[in-house]
Amino acid sequence: MFLHSLVGTVVEQFGDAFPELKRDPQKVRSIIYEEEEGFLRTLERGLRLFNDAAKDAHGTGSKTINSKTAFDLHTEQGVFIDITEQMAGEAGLKVDRSGYDKLFKEFQERSSQGRTKLVVTAIKGELPNTDDASKHSLTPISACVVGYVLNNEVKRDGVLSPGDTCAVLLDRTNFYGEQGGQVGDVGVIRSVGGAEFEVTDTQRLGDAVLHIGVLHEGKLAVGDKVTISQTIARRVETARNHTATHLLNHALRTVLGGDVEQKGSLVDNEKTRFDFSHDRPLSPDELRGVELLVNQQIIRDQIVSAHTMPLTEARKLPGLRAVFGEKYPDPVRVVLVGAESPEHVNLDNSVEFCGGTHVSVTGSIGFFKITSQEGVAKGVRRVTATTGRGSLAVLQKLSSVAEELSSRFNCRFDEVPARIESLQDEIKKLQKQIQKGTAGDLNTAGDKLVEEAKTFGASKLIVGEVPGAPVEQIRAQVDRIRQKVGSSLIVLGWKNEEGGGGFLVGVTDDLVKKGIKAGDIIKPVAEIAGGKGGGPPNMATAGARDMSKLAEALAKAVELATAKLS
Repeated sequence: MFLHSLVGTVVEQFGDAFPELKRDPQKVRSIIYEEEEGFLRTLERGLRLFNDAAKDAHGTGSKTINSKTAFDLHTEQGVFIDITEQMAGEAGLKVDRSGYDKLFKEFQERSSQGRTKLVVTAIKGELPNTDDASKHSLTPISACVVGYVLNNEVKRDGVLSPGDTCAVLLDRTNFYGEQGGQVGDVGVIRSVGGAEFEVTDTQRLGDAVLHIGVLHEGKLAVGDKVTISQTIARRVETARNHTATHLLNHALRTVLGGDVEQKGSLVDNEKTRFDFSHDRPLSPDELRGVELLVNQQIIRDQIVSAHTMPLTEARKLPGLRAVFGEKYPDPVRVVLVGAESPEHVNLDNSVEFCGGTHVSVTGSIGFFKITSQEGVAKGVRRVTATTGRGSLAVLQKLSSVAEELSSRFNCRFDEVPARIESLQDEIKKLQKQIQKGTAGDLNTAGDKLVEEAKTFGASKLIVGEVPGAPVEQIRAQVDRIRQKVGSSLIVLGWKNEEGGGGFLVGVTDDLVKKGIKAGDIIKPVAEIAGGKGGGPPNMATAGARDMSKLAEALAKAVELATAKLS
């Protein structure tokens, strides 16, 4: 690893252009070091799996890395197909590329299921400018159809028929085109002649606004006069969430410290999703602190105002927040929470560059509730929250769960945690008792298998079924047997109540030195029962879905082990 050692040089060379590098070079170095370390671990694991696949291919004489292995290396281990093909060539093998391409295409199709948005890309022709000065208004306006985009080509004349899916172009609009993390509006475009075009998404492309959707009724022609109106409920909920996003940004910096930087956001009518720089999960107290600060601003019913001003003046405002690396227009729109004008701004106010839609007072947000947090990248956390009707639904669900728990435990809600803790202690005691009983059953089964073991010189082959138990207990049983009998190859299988189960293969060190590896046995054995697994040469485990084939799988284990021990 060496990239982390270059941080000092990078800070020295680029610190003036990227001031955040100078803020905490050690933190940057630490993040890069962890990324390097994680990448090398992943690469090592991928190389190990590739080497196993190459060995299997050579062993069967196929000279081909199968498509499923190549697919798993890409999607699970991050080893791209080009690298797999290169390694295969160096090993005198090839990859089933056509099979891989088929699997990857199916994977992409599964990943995109549910996406209904029309994607407009590589447009042919010149898009006309759209006057979107009314995009912050909820009042329907009149406009003129100046064209449409069909099959990614701009049309400046012609007629749309019912069923046509396209992007309508207007001379002016009050629809908000997706930008700045806020989704585009939806709504309806109606012509004087009775045409009705449903807008399912609005995108901004340069100075043009594309109203994407489908024509349901009538015919819509270039030059037609139309009335356009958004779905107001969606716009109002989106505005609530967007203003809450600004309050969330301010609250996070207050609770976690001023070094928190926005890394991205997504605002729609259901939620706000906010990404920010932070190197650890937020504690329950920190989450409660953030929620409290946001809701305090909502309760105070603070004014929300937007002002367009020169960029140089806007950058001087106290507490201004802007996304690092983002390019802003000049003049720029500034949204203030808690201040009527830029002259009244102080550090207690939320001040951000923003072109999105917002409520006029924070009281309109209703209530703010964080629903989840997660890590999305090294040093980047994501918080998802909701407001208005969404937060009400979350609170009603939480209340319902609380009432259900109180009813089941026959206690007040505030007594539920103590009841749960008491039950957990009781469960731990019962688990210890069960473990003792299971250990006794495993010992009995293991001793019986030892008695029935086959002998190959100084080594023993021990294969059979044992009672279902946690893998840790079965692993301990294998260690016990190895200590008891010495040189040995052990294959144990077990079932669980759901019909699945697993296998564990243990090999003593003397046999490992002779080239017998646990992974070489467990893979073909587990495959019979619909499973897969692996591990170090002396101990390998596998899960399986169909343990009705346990006897067949153990018979295969005897066959493989006998061949190796002989």
